[in-house]
Amino acid sequence: MLGSVNHLVLSLNAIESIPPLQKSDGGTDVSALGGLAHIKSLTLSSNDLRNWADINALAGHCPILETLNITGNPIIEGQFHLYVSFIGCVRTPNVGISEKHSRAIFVAKLPALKSLNGGTASPAQPLPY
Repeated sequence: MLGSVNHLVLSLNAIESIPPLQKSDGGTDVSALGGLAHIKSLTLSSNDLRNWADINALAGHCPILETLNITGNPIIEGQFHLYVSFIGCVRTPNVGISEKHSRAIFVAKLPALKSLNGGTASPAQPLPY
């Protein structure tokens, strides 16, 4: 499907989640995002990704991903979200980890990553916003 595409821009698409990789018995990706295995550069800026499960799924879909721009997503912006429950609305931080640790997690989950949000994919480098 996208075999010859190596750079994909999906900014400003209100993407809230990335479905997990689903493989057939033959090992072929049969998920809705099938065909992303050749993507080396991906821009997902200004969406609504907020869970590390989405990054796990991304790693499965894009095993050779070298460049990722995920700025403007709650997972790295540390935005607060409203959670509605039977006791009312509660403001809670999305990610309870530091910027340095979130960069290290991205680098660990995406082993081929060389560039993250316009900077070098190094656990010690702060995330550019």
